[in-house]
Amino acid sequence: MNPEFDQVPEDADTEVLFRKEDKIRDYDVLFEFWVSEGMSAVSAIFLKADIGELSDEALIKIIQEECHTDTVTISRTNEKYVFANYSFKTIAP
Repeated sequence: MNPEFDQVPEDADTEVLFRKEDKIRDYDVLFEFWVSEGMSAVSAIFLKADIGELSDEALIKIIQEECHTDTVTISRTNEKYVFANYSFKTIAP
């Protein structure tokens, strides 16, 4: 367990249903399965220090291959973490 993942920020509008630490290739990752505003998705959260050398395109390709998904969005706005979001689904009201 990587204690760095204990500090991942929470979004007030998002309900995290499940969290799991794992590895993708040699990178530590925290998976969060979440729902927000009528949508569900998964976030693969990496430590920026671990994957800083990877371009968005390279990270997207890794997520697509390892997580068997097509659409991936990347957010690098946090100082410490990189969020790769995928598996978006609309939740019926």
